[in-house]
Amino acid sequence: DMDRRKKGKEAIHDRKLLDELERFVNKHKVKRLILGGPKGTLDGVLNMLPKHISNMLVSTFHGELFLQDSEIIEQLSKQAAEYEQKEERQKLAHIETSGKTSVRGIEEVMDASNKNMIHELVVDFETAFEGMKCESCNQLQKKNIERSSTCAHCEGHVHLMHDVVPEIIKKTMLGGGKIEFVHHSEDMTPVSGIGAVLKTNK
Repeated sequence: DMDRRKKGKEAIHDRKLLDELERFVNKHKVKRLILGGPKGTLDGVLNMLPKHISNMLVSTFHGELFLQDSEIIEQLSKQAAEYEQKEERQKLAHIETSGKTSVRGIEEVMDASNKNMIHELVVDFETAFEGMKCESCNQLQKKNIERSSTCAHCEGHVHLMHDVVPEIIKKTMLGGGKIEFVHHSEDMTPVSGIGAVLKTNK
């Protein structure tokens, strides 16, 4: 009987925690969620999570109530970093293997940018590429020594840009695309520091 009352109190406690979590998620428009706490409490809340919150969950960790704020933040930072690295690797793997729905390397990315075809741009945070921009049609093209001042698209005048990446980012955003910066340069080696997932015609 005492055991039943204890479980009942724990269920009520877990329900209150879940209500607070739902209010927090709705108020702050949370899209990704990491939950942590004592194993029993965490398991109880996880078992009651509604589907729309469960879909936001990216990671969990066990931590006792006596953890200091700094320890909690350290755990959250670790879980968030691991999740971001996993997402980055999945996106890079998609770019490397998806054929016609992605491009890799600065020349292919510039071409996709000129055609407003970039759905999501993935770029190494430290990447920079020289290129040319036409003053007439705004097209980007690779640096060409033989054709240093003429646009390959419209014959207009072009000027050298020491880094065309900001221009690609700007064009992608204006076209409704997303930007993903990657901070792990070794993972970007197969796509030469920059790649993109292309828009698909539905």
